[in-house]
Amino acid sequence: MTSASPSSSFSWPVKRLRAWAPVRKGLAVLVLFLPLAAVLALDYRLRAERFEDWQLWDFGTYAAAILESFLLWASLLLASARRRGWVRWFAQGAFLLLLTCALGGQIYFFEQYNAY
Repeated sequence: MTSASPSSSFSWPVKRLRAWAPVRKGLAVLVLFLPLAAVLALDYRLRAERFEDWQLWDFGTYAAAILESFLLWASLLLASARRRGWVRWFAQGAFLLLLTCALGGQIYFFEQYNAY
């Protein structure tokens, strides 16, 4: 009777994880877009009827704000995904606090004053 060596019993999970590595990397890129998707969905829910009246300048400034929003949320998510260091703790807290204040503030001001 042969017994499995510790290295052979450990190697199958590693091989399985390595096979999923390209999928996980692709999903990681999609995760960077989740906060932006939440912001866009909220904007569409709150001001869909106003989008129809926008001029080209309005769409341009909105696109610039969306790009700025993506850069902020993606950089905070990337920093919070680090494996070591104090920067990840700071980035996680900043991400949570800023996203809560940004989305919550937008919802509050729209519901109270019908303004952004």
